[in-house]
Amino acid sequence: RRGGEEARAVSRFFLQKSEGRLCLAERGQPKSPISVDFDSPQLRARMKRLSARSELLLKALGGKAGETVVDMTTGLGTDTWLLATYGYTVYACEKSPTLYAMLEDGLQRVRASYEGLSQISNTANNIRLRNLDSSLFVESNWGAKYAVIDPMFPVKKKQALASGDMQMLQRFIGRGESVDRLLHAAKAQGIQRAVVKRALRSSERYAFLDPLYSLEGRSTRFDVFQFG
Repeated sequence: RRGGEEARAVSRFFLQKSEGRLCLAERGQPKSPISVDFDSPQLRARMKRLSARSELLLKALGGKAGETVVDMTTGLGTDTWLLATYGYTVYACEKSPTLYAMLEDGLQRVRASYEGLSQISNTANNIRLRNLDSSLFVESNWGAKYAVIDPMFPVKKKQALASGDMQMLQRFIGRGESVDRLLHAAKAQGIQRAVVKRALRSSERYAFLDPLYSLEGRSTRFDVFQFG
């Protein structure tokens, strides 16, 4: 669970400012601190070819620009940025106060860097950042039809180089929030469709209900749940 990460941060993890960014660092680890970077070269390149054909998450949601989606486990915000760039209004919910502060810092930096430039400004303005536990609190008056859930499945050793940030994030947060609790909360607040990101060969079962169908990529699959 994500509860208690602030207590662990006192002894093992800490926040620091580095090159103008709010970063999470880990004592005794040579890996560079991690930060939220909505303007990384990798993310910019990905956004340039953004479409429902290139991104299975968009295909799984099946919505249109201008509709509203809740990212129930925002993490470092990559999916949030993808959805907002596509044109969704995104309620980005993050339980961890530490990650929330990093997300807020990332949004402030990208807004300051691209103030007045339409595409980046529109993307940032499509995001509504919330520091809350979405398994307990999703506002029905947000008008969201869709939800995205990323339980942050374990990173394999052969993916370590590309996913070093994610490995550190997993050590910081620990086991993710219960997917079944998140699905239950989504349905209770009127979400019509929820998409859960899983490792491609994950054998984890759902207690709540089975997905309607799944879309499979190279290493990831998206399980689609339809509530209405």
